[in-house]
Amino acid sequence: MAACREALDSTTKDEFASYRWFAVSVVEMLESGHPEGAQALAANLLDTMLRETLDSPSHRQVTDQRTRLSIDALPLRAAMVFGGIWGAHTEFWQSRGDAIPREFTRHGSAHAVSRRQYSRINAVIALMHITAYIMLLESGDLDQPSPPPATNNIATN
Repeated sequence: MAACREALDSTTKDEFASYRWFAVSVVEMLESGHPEGAQALAANLLDTMLRETLDSPSHRQVTDQRTRLSIDALPLRAAMVFGGIWGAHTEFWQSRGDAIPREFTRHGSAHAVSRRQYSRINAVIALMHITAYIMLLESGDLDQPSPPPATNNIATN
C-alpha cells in the first residue's frame, strides 16, 4: 500500500487527478481497515478509467475474455499493465453453477458481493491494478504511435 501511495503521490498530470484522488481513497480505506469498501471502489474505478481512456475496440480487447489479449506489439509497460487487467476480467456465472471466484475479478466484485470474493488481498490487488494503470497513463507510453491496427489497436482517446 505504501508503494502504491508513493507512486500515486508522484503523479503530476491534471487530467488524471480525479483517478488519483479516488485511488488514494482506496489506500486510506485499506489503511483504516475497510478492505471491502476499498475493493468495491477500486473495481469501479478501474472500470471507469478503462471506459474513459480507451476507445471501444481497445476497451473490448483489454477486457473481453472470449479472445486472449495480444501483448506482443505493446510497449513493455503497457503489456504488463494490460495483461494483468485482462486477467482481472475473468467472468463467472452463478446461474451456470460457477463458484464465486476467490481471486480478484471485476466481474466478481460487481456481481458477487461475498466473503469469498471480498478480501484484503483482493483489495490490494485491485489497488495495484489501478495504480499501475494510472502510472501507465501518466507515463505517456500510450501516446506513442501504435503499430499497425492488425497487431495492436489499443489507443487512448
